[in-house]
Amino acid sequence: MSWQFFITLNILLSGGRNIFARKIGLGRKDLTVPGVYASFLGMGIAALLIIGFNGGVGHIDIYGNIDKLLISSFIYAFTNILVLRSHKYAEASVISIMMLLTRVSVVSYSVLVFGSESLSVQYVIGGLLLLIAAASSSLIVGKEHKWSWKAFRYILLTAILFGLAVNLEDQLISDMGLVNYVAVGIPIQIFWSTLFFMHWRIKSRTKLTRKDIKVLAVYALIFAGSGATFILTLNSSEAPSLPVLSGAAVTTLTMILSYVFLKEKDHILRKLSLVLVSTVGLVLLFT
Repeated sequence: MSWQFFITLNILLSGGRNIFARKIGLGRKDLTVPGVYASFLGMGIAALLIIGFNGGVGHIDIYGNIDKLLISSFIYAFTNILVLRSHKYAEASVISIMMLLTRVSVVSYSVLVFGSESLSVQYVIGGLLLLIAAASSSLIVGKEHKWSWKAFRYILLTAILFGLAVNLEDQLISDMGLVNYVAVGIPIQIFWSTLFFMHWRIKSRTKLTRKDIKVLAVYALIFAGSGATFILTLNSSEAPSLPVLSGAAVTTLTMILSYVFLKEKDHILRKLSLVLVSTVGLVLLFT
């Protein structure tokens, strides 16, 4: 199957995942940590699908990369909690625009920390456009303005940490290969999310009902599908436009789905303009 098929499926599933995350965030119970635990269990399913699709894994030597594996996996588990929690304070469409800020962090770390790219005017302009769009998105919720800023702070911290994790992940994939990394990295992410979940159970003493478990199970399956299709996309193509295609398309689809299913009908034109600015920023960064 072509990478175009996988990325199309990924965009559809990712849009649905964002809507589901908003529903979890709006619930009366705080299901943030269980939601993250469910998402990583879903990624475990995705890992099995990837390994099966690839016909198995090769020789894996993790000892030289154990520090990077532990750090990047911890960051992914922790930042997923922040992202899911941010859905409590802002609309799914707004959060999706804010999440484009993570694209800036990836390039910023590459340029400023690891020196893997040269700092150009094109990078600076693209990064500024994304920062403007992400910050402006926190202003379009009317009476819930202060809550949106709280969501933006969650996303900003996520972006900073996410940039470090992605660069560590790039080094791991370069050393181990994509499929081998998936076979080792995702179980470690599940380990960290399990610890977070156990801490949540002890601290909150909240019991999960059958309805909660059903909701989390569906979320895990959607996450499994979106994770598997994105990894298969990366494994099938070296196309440099993938961040542009996935980031802009998922954001646009999330806006449409949130309009239909979550009745997020305010400031549609402003949101579309921010998506346009963000897309231009992505094109400047990744082309």
